[in-house]
Amino acid sequence: MNWTDISSYFSLKPWELGYMAATLGAGVLLCYLLARLFTRFLKRYWPFDELKQLRIPLTVIFMGWVWFWSLRVIHLTSSQLDHLATATKLLSYIGITLFIWNFADVIKAYVMASVAKSNAKLDALLIPLITRLVRVVAGLFVALSMAELFNLPIASLLTGLGIGGVAVAMAAKETVGNIFGSMNILFDRPFQLGDWIRVAGQEGEVEEVGFRSTRIRTLQDSVVTIPNSNLQTAYLDNMGARRSVVFEASISLIVTTTPAQMEAFCVALEAILYDQKETRKNSVQVGIASVTPTGGIAIRIHSLFKAPDAQTEFGYKHRVFFAVTEQIEALKLALHAARG
Repeated sequence: MNWTDISSYFSLKPWELGYMAATLGAGVLLCYLLARLFTRFLKRYWPFDELKQLRIPLTVIFMGWVWFWSLRVIHLTSSQLDHLATATKLLSYIGITLFIWNFADVIKAYVMASVAKSNAKLDALLIPLITRLVRVVAGLFVALSMAELFNLPIASLLTGLGIGGVAVAMAAKETVGNIFGSMNILFDRPFQLGDWIRVAGQEGEVEEVGFRSTRIRTLQDSVVTIPNSNLQTAYLDNMGARRSVVFEASISLIVTTTPAQMEAFCVALEAILYDQKETRKNSVQVGIASVTPTGGIAIRIHSLFKAPDAQTEFGYKHRVFFAVTEQIEALKLALHAARG
C-alpha cells in the first residue's frame, strides 16, 4: 500500500496526510517540552524530585488537546471528527489519571519534608492515608471518565448500586469498619508513628497506619497487622505517651548485714540512680522497706526515668542492675534467699 492508497483510505489529500503525520510527531516533542517547563516552574515552589514523575502524564494530557485542535484544520468528515474527539479525550483522561496517581508521591514528599522540619509525628500518620486516598480518587476519575466517554448508563449503574446497597454494605462491613477505625486513629490521636503500644495482646512499635490496618513491629522484629476496626474497641496502652517510666526493685539482704553495710549500700544505690541521665532526680527513693519473717532485710529502690522507646528503657534497667551487682560484690554483701 503506497502513500496515495493510504490518503485515499482516510479520504485525505496527500498533503493533509503528511500534515497529520508531522503534527503527531511534532506534537509529542512540543508537549514534552511544555511538560518540562511546567514542572520546572512548579519546582520553584515545591523543590521535590518527584515532580519529574508528572512530566509523562502532562505530556499525554497536552498531546490530546494539541492534536485535537491542530488536526481540525484539515478536511475531516463528521465521523472522523467524532473519532478524533473520542481518541483525544481518551488520551487526556489517561493523562489526568496518571497525573493524579503520580501526584500522590509529590504530596508524600511534601508531607515528609514538613515532618522532618517540624518533627510532627502526627503528620507522618497522614502520609499513607493521603497517598492512598489520592489514588482512590484517580481510580474513581478514570472509571467515571470511561463511563462518560463510551456513553455507559451511569444512572442505571447508580440505581443498581442503590438497590443492592444493603447487600454491598453487609459484604463490606469489615472494610467500612476498618476505614472508620483509621479515621478515628487520625482524629482521636491515640498514638503516633514510632510510639510503643500494647493492644489486642500484642506489643510493639507503630510502623504504619493504613486504611485497613495498623502495623506494629514487635520485640521479636516481626510485624503484626491489626485491623483498624479492632482498635476502636480494644484497650490500648500507649507506652510512648508516658512522661516517665517507673523503676522499682527490691533487694533482700541477710539479717546479719551490719548497719554500716546497709547505710553504705543505700548511699551507693542512690548514687547509681542519680548518675543515670534519664532519672528524674526528685523521684529517687532508696531505703529499708521491710524485715521478712524468714530473716531477710528488704532494700527498696524506686525512681522515675524518661524512656521514649523500649530500647532506652531496657538500657536504663540494665545499667542500674549491673551497677547494683557491682556494689553488692564491692561491699561483700550476702543476699537472702526466700524459702518457699
